[in-house]
Amino acid sequence: MNNQAIGLWDHLLVIAVVGGLPLYAWFSYPGACRRVARFGESARLREYREAVGWQIVWTVAALIAWWHAGRPSSDLGFGPPSGGMTEVVGVALGAAILVFLVWQRRQVRKGLVSLDGVAEQLANLGPLIPDTLREQRWFRAVAVGAGVSEEIVWRGFVFWYLGEQVGVWPAAIGVTALFTVAHAYQGLGHLPGILVASSLTMALRLLTGGLWVPILLHAATDWIQGDVARLLRRQLAATSIEFAPDTVRDDTPGGA
Repeated sequence: MNNQAIGLWDHLLVIAVVGGLPLYAWFSYPGACRRVARFGESARLREYREAVGWQIVWTVAALIAWWHAGRPSSDLGFGPPSGGMTEVVGVALGAAILVFLVWQRRQVRKGLVSLDGVAEQLANLGPLIPDTLREQRWFRAVAVGAGVSEEIVWRGFVFWYLGEQVGVWPAAIGVTALFTVAHAYQGLGHLPGILVASSLTMALRLLTGGLWVPILLHAATDWIQGDVARLLRRQLAATSIEFAPDTVRDDTPGGA
């Protein structure tokens, strides 16, 4: 980090991202579950479209704050490739993870994955799981948007912000932890998996020195996981395993 001046808008944006977004998601998600349970596809599509809209808003806000301050794009994570050994390792690691995800999707498509416990794992993510082809297309838009927006905002802007004050490694740990907690609305049982994914993405950010690989892997991961969840959902229905896809999490105050 280059010890650049941090302004008022930087503070406000980070407070909104780290504090405001998780709280909004925590309290709004149960309502989204109920709307999808009641109205089905129309409500799910509305949630997808709103998600894409918010992704655009937060990305634009971060980029405007960055460019208005006159900071170099390389400090945000968009510098040219260095070609160093750590960058090569990061790219190779990202490629290996992507190959594994594609292999996992093929296994699910072939019906080679056990369905034991799958219903419980998917239950709280019901509103996020596409069903129809139209929903799948919009979910993929959300996946790509998440890859771009969340990486720019979290492992770009927030990572820089914390790094300017506490150093790179404490900032990396802090962003990983905060990003994980920000997804608590999906259910506490999902946090270990989100922590692993967040840690791997931060490792790629550090190894490659930029956001290109994290963005691509994040978008691909969400895209593939949406496909996998849709396939599992249909397999559960075909085997008559009870699955309540639009259930509100039990750990939400006032939730069902």
